[in-house]
Amino acid sequence: MGSGSRGDSGRWAGCEPWGGRGGGYSLGSACLAGPLPRPSLRAEPGLVMPWGHLVVLWCEGSPGSELYLLWKGGGYMHMEKSADGRQAGFLISNMQSGTAGKYHCAYKKQSWSEASEDLRLILTGNYEAPSLSAFPSSQVTSGHNVTFQCQSLSTYGRFALYKAGEQIIHWQTQNTGRGAHANFSILSVTPADGGTYRCYRFHSYNPYEWSAPSNPLVLRVTGPLPRPSLWAEPGSVIPLKKPVTLWCEGPPGADLYLLRKEGEDLNMEKSGDGGRAQVLISHMTAMNTGRYQCLYMKQSLWSEASDPLEMRVTATLGLSSLQVGILVGTSTFLILLFLLLFLFCRCWRHRTRLRKGDRDTEAKRTTRSSDPAGTPLEETLYADVGEDRHTEEARPEDAAVPVGEDPQEVTYALLNLNSLKGRAEDPSPSGAGDPSLYAALK
Repeated sequence: MGSGSRGDSGRWAGCEPWGGRGGGYSLGSACLAGPLPRPSLRAEPGLVMPWGHLVVLWCEGSPGSELYLLWKGGGYMHMEKSADGRQAGFLISNMQSGTAGKYHCAYKKQSWSEASEDLRLILTGNYEAPSLSAFPSSQVTSGHNVTFQCQSLSTYGRFALYKAGEQIIHWQTQNTGRGAHANFSILSVTPADGGTYRCYRFHSYNPYEWSAPSNPLVLRVTGPLPRPSLWAEPGSVIPLKKPVTLWCEGPPGADLYLLRKEGEDLNMEKSGDGGRAQVLISHMTAMNTGRYQCLYMKQSLWSEASDPLEMRVTATLGLSSLQVGILVGTSTFLILLFLLLFLFCRCWRHRTRLRKGDRDTEAKRTTRSSDPAGTPLEETLYADVGEDRHTEEARPEDAAVPVGEDPQEVTYALLNLNSLKGRAEDPSPSGAGDPSLYAALK
């Protein structure tokens, strides 16, 4: 490294802080060489990058600069300067472990400038993402305090809270029974503290490789602004697939309006003077139902949220979705009940028929067993029945039946079973000419 002497002007002159042996560069030197302004180093699109993404490092010096150098650790890289020499860029096409770390840059214009401030380029995605929450709320009144809590199931390492475009804050973990967490407090918040925050976890021995990011948390700083109002045209109960417009009204000059539904925010299209904004829902469906609120921002301050507006959708017949569900459920129940009753009746009738058929079959069997010879009923001669005596033999004339008689001319006698207990009397001689012989019963 070259030596230098202090001149009357109080500056280091005749110094080559980057000169080294063999015409090389000694990148660890820090020597003010002339009145050159200090360069600035930035990363686009950001300092915290996932694996495999592209990032460009920009070093900005003075117009007409001859050379720009970028170094990391013990090595240096030439940077491609712009036409006017005001700045130079260095492309990192594939973010990985070897490209994460601490960078500086400097430029040469007759003499070398001092080094830029540190730029810490972070690689993310090495570990599981932690969670992030805010207490007492992510919407805080200006002048009040807020605390961010980053939490992980892992019990080792450190946490970092990062706000887009802002400096990174590091904090030691505090072990708990079920993991570890870290608290980041902001006292007396101002509108400048508003924005989107994320937290990461990393190991102290490798501070440039972090976990995947936590869920984004938007901090909104509210102030003494009028509360907005929210309404729907033509109303909050809309037929299915019909359009509806949601209106949010605030003071003139509002910079931004947001429509919020169950934690999700949607930008609203504001009018010319900023006094109101709208969102059009072209086809109302069940997905659009729910509770809505709106809020606005003016001069970096956020208003409180409006009163909630409950949006509902109706079916084609003018019934709400709940009523349609009840109607469908009731109809289904009645149909199932009718089917069960029908099946029960069918089963009962079938069983009744089976029982009746069994009785008929039994009666037929009884009749056949009482007439084993198979004699036709028309030709049966009724005999005298006695309680303790055998049936007397029929006389020859009683058994004789004219051959030419028609069976249909046979006259049947109705027997009283109680009278069968008596003895039969001898038939009268005058009955020989009758077609059938009757037995006299006592």
